[in-house]
Amino acid sequence: MEDDKFSYPNFHGEKITIQDCWRQKENLAEQNAVREILRRMNIDIVELDENFERTKFCGYSLYQPQPPRNPKLAPKRFSEGAEGLFVEHTAEEKRALMQAHCSKILTDKVIAYCHYCARGLKLGGKTAFHLAQILFD
Repeated sequence: MEDDKFSYPNFHGEKITIQDCWRQKENLAEQNAVREILRRMNIDIVELDENFERTKFCGYSLYQPQPPRNPKLAPKRFSEGAEGLFVEHTAEEKRALMQAHCSKILTDKVIAYCHYCARGLKLGGKTAFHLAQILFD
């Protein structure tokens, strides 16, 4: 973030919601870094009630079986911390769940730093961007 030659896009104070990810809900350093990057892009950040460690969102990835490698690599997060998650849902159910989530977001545009989150937000009807997309597009 300290590269003097990097030119951050300028959003001219536009209000855009930030979507925190369930997979990173306890990674305060990453969450704060994302917000600092958004401030450097002159974005007026809109916070959700379920943000930081309170987030329960990871797009529709939590509504389908998880890859077997996840609980092997991070058992505390993907086994112990995932009760009731990673249960198969139909495509229609996933869309309805994403639409219900997106109905709580007051801005049309949302920025995520997880590709699962960005996909879920798009499925729910929002104009969603992955942070890397707006930084390097």
